[in-house]
Amino acid sequence: VSGDEATSRLVHSEVKRLEKIFSTYETESEVSLLNASYDTPVKVSDEMVELLLMAKNINEMTKGVFDISCGNLYDYWKEKINRGSLFILPTDSEILAIRDTCASDGIEIDPDAKTVTIKKRGLKIDLAAIAKGYIVDKAIELIKGEGITSALINAGGDLYCLGENDYKKWRVGL
Repeated sequence: VSGDEATSRLVHSEVKRLEKIFSTYETESEVSLLNASYDTPVKVSDEMVELLLMAKNINEMTKGVFDISCGNLYDYWKEKINRGSLFILPTDSEILAIRDTCASDGIEIDPDAKTVTIKKRGLKIDLAAIAKGYIVDKAIELIKGEGITSALINAGGDLYCLGENDYKKWRVGL
C-alpha cells in the first residue's frame, strides 16, 4: 500500500466516523440520540461539542438566522419537496406550530462534562448546513498531518483545494 493510498484510507475512515456522529439518517448517531432525548444530559464526543459550539457562535453572529434547532421545519420542507407538493403552501398556523419547536437556547452544552441536554420538548437538531464543511476541514487536518501539501477534497459539492494541482492553481467550475 502506497503512502497516498494509506492516507486516502485514513481520511475515508475518519469521514465515515464523523458522518456516523452527525447524520440524522443513522438512528444510533449522536445527533439522533440527542433528538430522541429531552431534559436529560446525553454524553457526546469532543467533535459534537466542538460543532455545536461552532453552530451556537454562528447563530449568535447571524442574530438567529443560522439555527440548527429547526430540524422539524427543515424536515417539513424536505417532505413537501419529496411529495411534490411544494406549491401547496402551508398555513401560517402550521408553520408557527412547527417553528414553536425551534429554540437555539433549548440546546444546553456542557463542554467540560461533554454532555448536551435538549431543554425544549420536540426540538430537533439538524446539522446538515454545517457538518459536511466541518468534516471536510477535519479531513484536511488529517491530510496536512500526513505531510501532504496538495489535495482536492470533494464532499458532494463542498470543496477544499489544498496547495496546487501539478504546480498550477486549482480550477473549479460552477
